[in-house]
Amino acid sequence: MPESTTPSPRPNPIILRSARDTDAPQIAHLGSTVFSTTFGYSLPASDLSDYISSAYSLASISNDIANPNTTIIVARPEGNEELVVGFAQLTEGTHEECVEGEKPVELQRLYVSTEWAGKGVGRLLVERVVELAKERGKRTLWLGVVSFFSSSLEVGLWDMLTVDFVVGGEFEGASCV
Repeated sequence: MPESTTPSPRPNPIILRSARDTDAPQIAHLGSTVFSTTFGYSLPASDLSDYISSAYSLASISNDIANPNTTIIVARPEGNEELVVGFAQLTEGTHEECVEGEKPVELQRLYVSTEWAGKGVGRLLVERVVELAKERGKRTLWLGVVSFFSSSLEVGLWDMLTVDFVVGGEFEGASCV
């Protein structure tokens, strides 16, 4: 995917591009930080640590980048190739019974650093993911969310779905909304 410069409310425009192997440490750090900040208060410390060690290890993120069924898009400020301020992960081949649409694809992760939250980075990432899904002939884009976040999402693009999300012994119930 070629780099694209998109206007941003920040002084520097945001650049979106496909993740590279060299981005894995930044993605792992951002993912573990945002996940811990968002969910850490609600999980036993050992469960949180085990999940972070598994899902956001350098090896796990590197495998995701290399996986042909996974596309990770990173957002970075123009002029700063090293700083990843957000990422989205589009995953093909996942399935939930509630997803009834044709040719589904999952928006598996959408994370933005707290310093860049509210600056349009998440919106740019979602717009790029929707574009990619359409380019690949997908007709249904789905996102599984923990149920207590579903009312705060204002995407207006798809029906809401919440699924079991297990971390250690803790989970949220599944339902289609």
